[in-house]
Amino acid sequence: MTINQIIDNFKENNPKADATMIQLAYDFAVKAHTGQKRKSGEPYIQHCLHTAFVLVKIKADLETVIAGLLHDIPEDTELTLTDIEKNFGREVADLVEDGERFKGYLD
Repeated sequence: MTINQIIDNFKENNPKADATMIQLAYDFAVKAHTGQKRKSGEPYIQHCLHTAFVLVKIKADLETVIAGLLHDIPEDTELTLTDIEKNFGREVADLVEDGERFKGYLD
């Protein structure tokens, strides 16, 4: 799974949308999760990409796809919801916070 696949699929669903923020969210998540691995040994960012890909496939809106990329940052990194809000806005931060309630279902 790559960020380009996610962006391409998002653009298929939303031809007029600017997907720049998806790339920025990915870059933010990569930096936040640097050095982290899943139990399987794969880089942690693959989980974030998979989450975003599923959201794109169900035709989620831009903010929800971005939140999918960022959803584990407050729990698993030194960055906070405040950092997410500063960079991606209140709506994305709220979605990430709400996602924490569904943690067992997402992982």
